Amino acid sequence: MVSAPFFCRDFPQTDADAQSPKGLAFYSWYQGFLTSTNFSRNSSRLSAINYQADTARIDEDMAFLRVYCLDNPGKQFIEAALALIRMHRIRLGLSR
Repeated sequence: MVSAPFFCRDFPQTDADAQSPKGLAFYSWYQGFLTSTNFSRNSSRLSAINYQADTARIDEDMAFLRVYCLDNPGKQFIEAALALIRMHRIRLGLSR
């Protein structure tokens, strides 16, 4: 089970571990955080961050989170989630 606050040092560190229940719990938490971010963006009249969550995108997101967490083990996982959201915003051409 993943409970907040949780830290990057707890995020799975290998591809195999990313597909474990723990890895999927972290990604599920990220998806919920992204959903709440989109609700907030919509209420502020900003474009939602929407993208197709297919297997390739999930693998890419997990790789991003893993690298971020390996580089920043002492940071809370929410900071990794925010960094991933920033990356998606840039890719989608959303300024805010």
